[in-house]
Amino acid sequence: MTENSDFDCLNTMRCKTEVYLQVLTPTQPIRLKSRLIGVDPFMSVILAMHNDADWFSAKNFLREGQVVVIRLLNCEDSEANIFAFRCNIQKIMSIAGNWLVIDYPKQIQKVCLRQNVRYPIQHGCDIYHEKSTKPVSTGNLTDISIKGCAFTGDFIAGCVVGDCYQLRIQLGENKANLGTESNNGNFAIPITVKNITDISLHTEQKQYGFIFSQKDQTTTDFIKKTIFYNLSH
Repeated sequence: MTENSDFDCLNTMRCKTEVYLQVLTPTQPIRLKSRLIGVDPFMSVILAMHNDADWFSAKNFLREGQVVVIRLLNCEDSEANIFAFRCNIQKIMSIAGNWLVIDYPKQIQKVCLRQNVRYPIQHGCDIYHEKSTKPVSTGNLTDISIKGCAFTGDFIAGCVVGDCYQLRIQLGENKANLGTESNNGNFAIPITVKNITDISLHTEQKQYGFIFSQKDQTTTDFIKKTIFYNLSH
């Protein structure tokens, strides 16, 4: 249930806030990156329309009445809440600027990024030794929090609590070789094993609890975008 304070946060959200826009189409959703121009409280939300290739390929789907999903992060808030809502395109404006006017939401979904809350997900990923070229385990992230994540996958030979690895995950459409920085939605995040749990007697798979080894912007972006991405699935 949406609280009045959630609408208050949206109404006062800072201009240029990063926004992720998902256009719902009959085949597959189109994901676009935008920024907040402003909010007309209880009337509309105004977003910037960019001129990059992603926006160009989506132009035929951007029309009045089109259903979209909006996700944005309120960095000004002490809890760094992620807000998500579904609404319709109200109008496309190109007089004062290239703007997309969205209907004001009736309901808002909120996720608190900075609280130590496990957010359930299901997203494929690989685990690597820091200098290896082949994964030591393939599986799925099953939850994520600001401190770490849970991974269920193939048994990692020789793995003990305290060992360091690298989690590699794709949050975009195209796979690429990963460095330590994000690249088109691809991330390579340093992790440390916190615990290892047997799933059952009938499988060699294990559940691994990882903590994030580095508290930097890349890790924060990874957590935020993982939650953004999985809110749409």
